[in-house]
Amino acid sequence: MAKKIETLANVAIILVACVLCFVVIHRYYFSAPNQVKSVELGSKLVAPGVDWAAAERTLVVAISTTCHYCSESAGFYQRLAAQSKQAKNVHLMAVLPQGTAEAREHLTKEGVEIADVRQMPLAQIHVLGTPTLILVDRAGTVKSVWVGKLPHNTEDEVVKAVFPDGG
Repeated sequence: MAKKIETLANVAIILVACVLCFVVIHRYYFSAPNQVKSVELGSKLVAPGVDWAAAERTLVVAISTTCHYCSESAGFYQRLAAQSKQAKNVHLMAVLPQGTAEAREHLTKEGVEIADVRQMPLAQIHVLGTPTLILVDRAGTVKSVWVGKLPHNTEDEVVKAVFPDGG
């Protein structure tokens, strides 16, 4: 009798393990339709209250106050901010999930002077991780996307794309 109970228990454990594996695999490979998708080239970026037509190009800097890669990239953001002040038809916009007061305080602490700071869920603009830079044209179309802490040669690529006339 004890042998039958042990066999049934083992079979039950195997069945439960199989069901759990199925659920995990199903959720991983067959994600829900409302899952956030990453920003794609050529797509329209929708951000409430943003007038894309106000500038020829807008660089959206999606960061977070809790992101150490964002803090490590502060020197690059300082460079972008300085060049955007001198550039014609280039708008620089910081988007953070934190409130604007906290975001402005964080940017000031990092020495990054971006006038247009907005709070919004990053998923709203299809950003899955920070830092993410999105170059948008005056029609709101995504022209380029850079994700993560960028190496110096990629930072130069961003500068050339955002400021093709040298700033």
